[in-house]
Amino acid sequence: MIQADDYRKMAIVLAADKVLGETHCTFDDLSISKICEEAHISRSTLYRSFSDKFEIPQWHFSMISNENLFRIGRELSWFEGSYRNSIEHRKLRHFYQAAFASSGRHGLTAFAEREYTKVLQDIVQENLGYINDELLFHIDYAVGAEALTISRWAMNGMKTSPMQLAKWTISCIPRRLYEAVNK
Repeated sequence: MIQADDYRKMAIVLAADKVLGETHCTFDDLSISKICEEAHISRSTLYRSFSDKFEIPQWHFSMISNENLFRIGRELSWFEGSYRNSIEHRKLRHFYQAAFASSGRHGLTAFAEREYTKVLQDIVQENLGYINDELLFHIDYAVGAEALTISRWAMNGMKTSPMQLAKWTISCIPRRLYEAVNK
């Protein structure tokens, strides 16, 4: 069930995307005041939903990942999850372009890697009943490569279609990991 807070959070995400598209600033330079003005909310309302502006893309990434990436190997194939996730990123092109370009502890790429690694480990454990060093290596490799590729795709304007991006991504997944996830 969608909560009122989710609608408010989504309005904040959409406002951030619009401000980023109009100002062409970096996510680090994105003004909380401008987001609030565009979303027609007060600063205190924004801070009831997010502890800081860097939590905004993390929340949205987690939300769309729960619908797409985190269902890989359960209800969706790896291709379907990657494809759907890329479509959602593309809908908020300015937002993700700026969020993925932000680096360091606030960077979305590092957050995405941590989240996706945990999920793939859980899926492999569920599907096989075990996880060994080889599969852990494959997960680290695949997640690192995919996160870097998606962030570069976003920062370079998302020119490749989500369909093609998903096809290329799937072609690079280590076979043993792919089979373990898509059981």
